[in-house]
Amino acid sequence: GLAGWFGGGLVAMRPEWMAGSVAGALASGKLLVLLGTVLIFLGFLLSGPERWPAWAVYLGKISYGLYVFHVMALDAVVAGMDRVGLTLRTGAGHSAANLLLVFGVKLPVAMGLTIGAAAISYRWFETPFLRIKDRFALVHSRAV
Repeated sequence: GLAGWFGGGLVAMRPEWMAGSVAGALASGKLLVLLGTVLIFLGFLLSGPERWPAWAVYLGKISYGLYVFHVMALDAVVAGMDRVGLTLRTGAGHSAANLLLVFGVKLPVAMGLTIGAAAISYRWFETPFLRIKDRFALVHSRAV
């Protein structure tokens, strides 16, 4: 699947490698990316939770909370960094400092906040609703 993604990206970026037109190269590249996506999807679909580490299965369980809270956590971390003077710099020569701030502070702290908020939300908000959802499930009766 990843080979399809990389190959499709290369074909789409370098249309001169293809004998046909630029449009043909772009279409071929997109088809390779599509094939790679389908293969990756099937790989995940056909593997059960017993093949995954417990932490990955848990992240899948709380994934809705991860989606809901990630922007809020990023905004909170940026506001906190600004408050203590760890703002991202602009201009020449600041790329190394920015990389250190982003990958050493911003992303790890935001990820921790996001996972924490999602875990709390799953335990105290989502779980009670998940327990009662079966009461409202539609059960089809057998044909007479």
